[in-house]
Amino acid sequence: QTHLLSAGGDRTLRRSSIWSAQQDCELSQGRETKRRSMHETSVRERRLPPVLALASSQRRERDWANVVTCHAGSPVAYSWDTTTKALAPHTLAARPAAPITAVAISACGNFAFLGSAIGAIDKYNLQSGKPRAAAAAEERHEGAVRGLAAAADGRTLFSCGGGGAL
Repeated sequence: QTHLLSAGGDRTLRRSSIWSAQQDCELSQGRETKRRSMHETSVRERRLPPVLALASSQRRERDWANVVTCHAGSPVAYSWDTTTKALAPHTLAARPAAPITAVAISACGNFAFLGSAIGAIDKYNLQSGKPRAAAAAEERHEGAVRGLAAAADGRTLFSCGGGGAL
């Protein structure tokens, strides 16, 4: 459409309009910032860690979460809903627990893929937040997963790892 998603070192996720600055907004992290005591930390420290990677799909934008982000050192990926401009109810955890380093969304908009620092790849349903598949232990990358891309046909997932394998 006419929007651009961006994230920066200020720990925010923003949606910017190509045509009108009046439509620009920051997606809300309210649910996560409320979990931390405001007496112990500053507003900046209560936000999610900086975003390492994000993926989005407009295919199911009006039905459920359509953006997934992974954050520095975090073993969970967060799903976002651009229609409500806020975090979606589901967090997606790497199995086994390890920092997530790459994310992707399927062309159909139904599934999110997570790549972790230990080379594992997991598939989650975005509507329910439930795990659907995982790469077998012998199929894992030797190093961290650095990139994920889902093919348009919905049958192939491309991944690249820190060890140089595609």
